[in-house]
Amino acid sequence: MCHNPRMHQKAQRTLVILGALLYVGSGWLYAAAGLLIPWAVVPVLWAVWLGGMWAVGRLVRAWSPWTLAAGPIAVLFWMAFVSLGEWIFGWTA
Repeated sequence: MCHNPRMHQKAQRTLVILGALLYVGSGWLYAAAGLLIPWAVVPVLWAVWLGGMWAVGRLVRAWSPWTLAAGPIAVLFWMAFVSLGEWIFGWTA
């Protein structure tokens, strides 16, 4: 347990920055999506990622620890989107 408020603030900010970097890192999946899904659908996926980037920016501005959840959520959404497209529409690489 952290008894030093300064140390606690530094740790929280470090985790928030890590969460934001994880979200930015998930962008490579979205950038490469055109290799797996039709190009007509790629802008929808990019718009979702950019909307998430806006939300992450708001979370970072508030120094919210919820920022840590953004990266895993982005990856899970991408996987679900591509998997459902493959299952429903027959998308193949």
